[in-house]
Amino acid sequence: MKQPDVVTSRVRRWATLQEAADYVCCNPKTITRRFADGTLSRYRFGRRIRVDLDELDAVMASSEVRIVRVRSRR
Repeated sequence: MKQPDVVTSRVRRWATLQEAADYVCCNPKTITRRFADGTLSRYRFGRRIRVDLDELDAVMASSEVRIVRVRSRR
């Protein structure tokens, strides 16, 4: 008996602009700048803008900017 072809699709994780900024600990303006320079795609659902968190993860992983923890002076 032949098995049916199964198509597996990835479920996207959507976030609002503010949720995406909170997710990567930055200002929403930074996410907007990534839209403007073409590094990150924005998706519109009607009037609402959404960010794909998997795409955001990929952008952050390939980014040259690294978050550095600064030691406090005592």
